[in-house]
Amino acid sequence: CSDDLSDPDKSDLGGLTAAEWSIVKHDGKTCDQDDPDGKGDDDKKDDKCVAYDFLYTNGARDTGEFCDGNTVTRDDVPDLNAVELHISCSDDFSDPANPDKSDLGGLVVDQFSIVKHDGKTCGSPIEEPQQTITFTCDSLTIAGDVPVQQIRLLYADGGEEVIQAGGLTDLTVSSPDRVIVAAVVDGVTVGSDVVDCEPTEPDVTFDCSVAVIDAPDGVGSVTVAFTNGSILEIDGGSATELTIDSQFDIESVTVQGTTFVNPTPGCGHSS
Repeated sequence: CSDDLSDPDKSDLGGLTAAEWSIVKHDGKTCDQDDPDGKGDDDKKDDKCVAYDFLYTNGARDTGEFCDGNTVTRDDVPDLNAVELHISCSDDFSDPANPDKSDLGGLVVDQFSIVKHDGKTCGSPIEEPQQTITFTCDSLTIAGDVPVQQIRLLYADGGEEVIQAGGLTDLTVSSPDRVIVAAVVDGVTVGSDVVDCEPTEPDVTFDCSVAVIDAPDGVGSVTVAFTNGSILEIDGGSATELTIDSQFDIESVTVQGTTFVNPTPGCGHSS
């Protein structure tokens, strides 16, 4: 790279002309017709830039790229959490609370990474916290290593509910009989990807002395009241549909604590 082969001083090309040329040395240095000496633009500050990333034990983080030396202060970066960061790799932060050349202002380094302009690195890439949020129709499960403070559940019926999580990282919250369409987790809105959430409440249709029960979660215990004053108790178990066909007119049916009244009693076989 000491000879510009476009107009060589030290090479004998035997009458040839190098229209384009490139040399790559063992240390990675390169030169070519556009940069004959391999020095690039000496005026470029970017050639001296250092990428830094510091995560502290309290969750604060200083990250960025600095091109004006190897010490970052709040004069350079006004929102810097530390008072002064030395980013030349000469400080290994083996004492994360009291490094030799940096003033952390009481902070303690949890993880750090420095990548210099020449490719030299110290520390290691910071492991980003992981969190997964999973929905069912009526529940929300959060897992990972990110502390959660507050969850706001948004329901399909337009209502909402706020739950204080207290810094837990793994938890499940549920809302029986209500469909969750989204959740706001510490200010971040996450929509549910669950579709076709059918209502879980039971329903009863009548035809005089016939009642048809539809219960997606299972019929369970049923109480049938007739217009003649008699009562019938039925265990529908886990069946999701049950038909009651009686010789007497049905006045009402109670399923899962909800009473459904026959709107047209007295039209059946007998009373």
